[in-house]
Amino acid sequence: MSGGDEALRPMKRAAIYTPVSTAGRSRYGDRMAQDQNPAVEEAPLRDLIAARGWTLTGVYTDRESAVKDDRPALAELMAAARRGAFDVGAS
Repeated sequence: MSGGDEALRPMKRAAIYTPVSTAGRSRYGDRMAQDQNPAVEEAPLRDLIAARGWTLTGVYTDRESAVKDDRPALAELMAAARRGAFDVGAS
């Protein structure tokens, strides 16, 4: 492909899914908080998407155990995929 051909291809649309386990919780003073931070998992995926020149269309985060069947953000992600809301996913 010549250099001009890349401009003719549509930009890929990407979605990010970050499941955050509820298993890791620590006490901070008088409150409990999750040890995992979805932003920490999300940052390298955002970098990958930007490096490839893709457009980020959505970030889906579940704060549920991966063993649970009911994961609302995953269900949203799958519905968006069926609608064709994005071309590639990163997790």
